[in-house]
Amino acid sequence: MTSIDAQIGERVHMQRFRRGMTVRTLAKLCGIEESSLTRKERGQVTWLARDIVHVAGPLGVDPGDLLPRRDSNLQPAD
Repeated sequence: MTSIDAQIGERVHMQRFRRGMTVRTLAKLCGIEESSLTRKERGQVTWLARDIVHVAGPLGVDPGDLLPRRDSNLQPAD
């Protein structure tokens, strides 16, 4: 099973990669530290709703597009 935070991080990473955007660029656009975004993408830090909204804008996606689907194999973060 994969944690919800890891799945969100994977989706953020995929969207960022598709746009040729670096972690540094996205972090700057979101007003957060690069290291924080890296840990979030790896699922090491919990994603808050405001974090998802902040990254969705610069990525040009709806915040809901970054959330796992109901049928995903999920486990809560510890």
